Amino acid sequence: MSDLSDFLRGRGLPEDAISLLEEQKIDWDVIALMDDATLANYIPSYGDRIALFNFCKSKQPLSKRKQGLLQKLREKMKTKKESPKDNTSQERTRQTKKQKATRNIEIGWIHTDGKITKQVRAKQGGGTRKIQMATDSELKDILHEGKKLFFPDGMSPKGPETDFEFEVWDFKQNHLTDDTCLTIGNMYEAARLTMLRFYIATKPKVPEEDDSETSEVIFVLESSSSEINPLQTW
Repeated sequence: MSDLSDFLRGRGLPEDAISLLEEQKIDWDVIALMDDATLANYIPSYGDRIALFNFCKSKQPLSKRKQGLLQKLREKMKTKKESPKDNTSQERTRQTKKQKATRNIEIGWIHTDGKITKQVRAKQGGGTRKIQMATDSELKDILHEGKKLFFPDGMSPKGPETDFEFEVWDFKQNHLTDDTCLTIGNMYEAARLTMLRFYIATKPKVPEEDDSETSEVIFVLESSSSEINPLQTW
């Protein structure tokens, strides 16, 4: 994965995207089995995907044994796509998933410190956590679970919950709102992924200026009379 990661860094891919590929164990052999639509879930740019496909092809050929296994796997996948019976089975599977009351999801933590935005590692209190949630869970529920995971009792290694602003991002790191975030069950149906991943995104709150304190100006008035005028305050 080192050469692959270095190649992607050379293309200017974000570290979060490279880390996701490493965590999912997606190497040259796996990329050789992926189509463009699947790889787009990890690498949004079409040009980067084409360059990556060509890079993987340029590497040394696989062993004959591994090539044979990959060829059998490709034929098996092709047969499944062409089989009407299998399509019916897949439809039944999708209908079964619709009836499930809960689904597994993954939640990570991405933090912005004002200059750099990156995923928080497990040793720093972050990592990727797998949990089970109701299929009718919405944005507020995902945020609530994320805070419970990364801010237990309102605290985290980066500070208390009250010091940060929170957002929820999808697996493509798009900001989700109440208008764009469907229920977990509906998002599974729309994305057609085996596992949905969300991120709790945080950034420090901007301190508000305190205008409550006002300065008091005191004028001393001079007089030619012998009496001393008192200080006057405006």
